[in-house]
Amino acid sequence: MQQHAIIYMLENNTNTTPQNEGASSGMPPKKLTVWLPFLFAVVLASGMLIGKRMSNFVGERIGERAGAAQGSGRLEEILHYIDSKYVDGVKPDSIEERAIEHLLENLDPHSAFIPARDLQAVNDDLGGEFEGVGIEFALLHDTINVMNVIGGGPSERAGLQLGDRIVKVNDTLVAGVKLKSSDVVHKLRGPKSSRVTVSVLRNGSKTLLSLAITRGKIPLYSVDASFMAAPNIGYIKVSKFGEKTYSEFMNASEELKTQGMKNLIIDLRGNGGGYLEAATRILDQLFPEKTLLVYTVGREKDRRDYTSKGHPTFNFGKIAVLIDEGSASASEITAGALQDHDRATIIGRRSFGKGLVQEQYDLTDGSALRLTVARYYTPSGRCIQKPYKGKSKAYDDDLSERVKDGELSHEDTTKQDRKTAFATDNGRKVYGGGGIMPDVFVPIDTISNNRYLGELIPFISEFSFQYFTKNSSTLKAKYADMTAFAKEYEVSDAFVKDLVAFAATQKVKPNPAKLAACEQSLKTRIKAYLARQLFKDKGFYFVINQNDATFKKAIEALK
Repeated sequence: MQQHAIIYMLENNTNTTPQNEGASSGMPPKKLTVWLPFLFAVVLASGMLIGKRMSNFVGERIGERAGAAQGSGRLEEILHYIDSKYVDGVKPDSIEERAIEHLLENLDPHSAFIPARDLQAVNDDLGGEFEGVGIEFALLHDTINVMNVIGGGPSERAGLQLGDRIVKVNDTLVAGVKLKSSDVVHKLRGPKSSRVTVSVLRNGSKTLLSLAITRGKIPLYSVDASFMAAPNIGYIKVSKFGEKTYSEFMNASEELKTQGMKNLIIDLRGNGGGYLEAATRILDQLFPEKTLLVYTVGREKDRRDYTSKGHPTFNFGKIAVLIDEGSASASEITAGALQDHDRATIIGRRSFGKGLVQEQYDLTDGSALRLTVARYYTPSGRCIQKPYKGKSKAYDDDLSERVKDGELSHEDTTKQDRKTAFATDNGRKVYGGGGIMPDVFVPIDTISNNRYLGELIPFISEFSFQYFTKNSSTLKAKYADMTAFAKEYEVSDAFVKDLVAFAATQKVKPNPAKLAACEQSLKTRIKAYLARQLFKDKGFYFVINQNDATFKKAIEALK
């Protein structure tokens, strides 16, 4: 396997994708829990992390350490006795997984064990493609509703349409049987060139339509949207840094250049990271030759500098980078390099604070280990990793503490390590030890994020989708492009009233006072969801940004 430096924020190390919803927890019988502390102690002392299941590459590295083989033997002995003698039947693999997870909890928050059942989905997320049918779906009223059909994909070629409701997959009934999203994915995904037959109910029809779909390669995009935000100003939304992010970024830049782009907004809000190389290749386009972009240092890894090659395709002018508390790892490398060299204006709120680099090692049973092997440093020397002690609760609760302390609303409450200051190329002070602090602070929109709006949000997508399927012909005929839709379409008060009534049937009690406070934000979100149905993700971001304070600050900065 090709080795990547992975700098990705894994919120949950063993359940990183929606496909895991139905996975067994692997918990042993209750009586076995008395054994676990002893087992964990043996594991921690033995270095079994690698053991017999590690790949040859990793095995050779770890095997150099004295006692590794002996430690692995002790673990095997214990597992053998439990398997052959313990009073209740247990699965040694499940115990071993829990032991590994416990071991990693004592390292850092981002080293992760990925079971074989999850590895393909985790790798697909950054790999840029998967094999399947090419649709986005939602389970509404216990029925699979087709929310999007990927253009040029297998489902579109087979005739599947937005709004179709899937009743059967092959000969299995899938409507009204309380499936989970992971169950649907399992039934629809499959190897390239294999076939699956779906029976769908289409609007206006009372008979099932049978469609045979030949599965194929489906792209997973990491550049969600790109468009002209204002005269001369382009906008590119990057949701993660995967294998194809650089090519997607360059294609988006090429298109925007033909539309007159001179200055650029790069939106990294909510971007949890990805491959280091994807970030440095994009940065390479923004700097002259031999500019230091980032460097990494590890206990067994010498310092490695990543510098620009000096062959930019485009002559980008001013740059603004949007970040928030969800921007991590590769996003922070990108923002940090641009900030340290005074190449861009960083706008938003303090980023997540992840300065650790993982490498992925495949194990012989099909599982994998993502192990932290180094720290990365921005060009000025900052390591932006926030404090941690293993996988502590305080680390997990950091964001909620920031909310409680008022940091997302007030710049002067932001906590950073002020003991060691660093300097940008122009001599401005910057700090490490807790994420990237933006040059222009934009508080979170508390009006748009009131509790009642949060209760309504889960129903916006479903209700807007139902509205769209009934009115798609009219909307498509009236609004030829997203600019016209954003300018002319208005969400009616009646639409909002119907949505509130719909949510009330789902036990969301109406609150007229709080609705009045957030009604404009609610209408913007409804409009954005309708724009997504009409113009894909590009339409969604084009509309949602119209009233976004951070986006507006970026326009001001570039003008």
